[in-house]
Amino acid sequence: MDSLKIIIENPKLHDTVKLNTLALIIDNVYDPDSILTYSKKMYEIAQKNLNRKDLNKKQRNHYLLYLAAYYSNISFCYEQVRNPKSLSYLNKSIALYEKANATEEVYSSIVSKGILLSRRKQYKEAIDCYFKALRFFEKDENKHLDGISYVYSNLVSIYEEQSQNKITIKYLEKSLAYLNKRNTKPTLEDDLQKFIINYNIGSVYIHEKQYQLATTYLNDALILSKKHDHDSYSSMALGRLGLICMQTTWMKQRKNW
Repeated sequence: MDSLKIIIENPKLHDTVKLNTLALIIDNVYDPDSILTYSKKMYEIAQKNLNRKDLNKKQRNHYLLYLAAYYSNISFCYEQVRNPKSLSYLNKSIALYEKANATEEVYSSIVSKGILLSRRKQYKEAIDCYFKALRFFEKDENKHLDGISYVYSNLVSIYEEQSQNKITIKYLEKSLAYLNKRNTKPTLEDDLQKFIINYNIGSVYIHEKQYQLATTYLNDALILSKKHDHDSYSSMALGRLGLICMQTTWMKQRKNW
């Protein structure tokens, strides 16, 4: 990081290299103040070049991408402090990605917009965003397995909040199915994602009093957490399995009264 920060201060460095370096820095800082500081530098360089009259279409699109990234970063920082302007900045970012013909970035940002709308309880608009992104991702399913899984996991949060358990389970299972379609060796992050989905499916089945199905998913979650010696996740799964044991024991005792 120190080396990257030195690079961007070099006045002889080409602006495209500076922009790329700034993007790397922003990806590796986590406090909003730092993100805002480096994003502002990105904005200044991109905007300066977009004001030039000698750019060809490819060059203009290149700088538009960084300008779009600037607005996306500002949106992220504003959302951290629940500033309502975050949505308008994200819309600016999407418009710029569209102008630059950056289709992948457009639909990834539309998913982000769905998340912001969901947090504002604008569920219909959020769902529209998610399905708009899904229609694009499903055109090349193998390329977008993670994206499809992520969209379904976000749809889950909407229906879960409204206690629509059947739809919640349906979308959780779809999210898990797309993660399992990947033909690469699962990483730690992959397995922990799968743990969370299995755990959540099991938890919803407990609410539905379908204890056998709940046990199956929670045991799958437990296997994943033990694979990586993740004790806090294992304790979560064991707690739910213990709850099932208590519920089923109580039901048997009640029948015998």
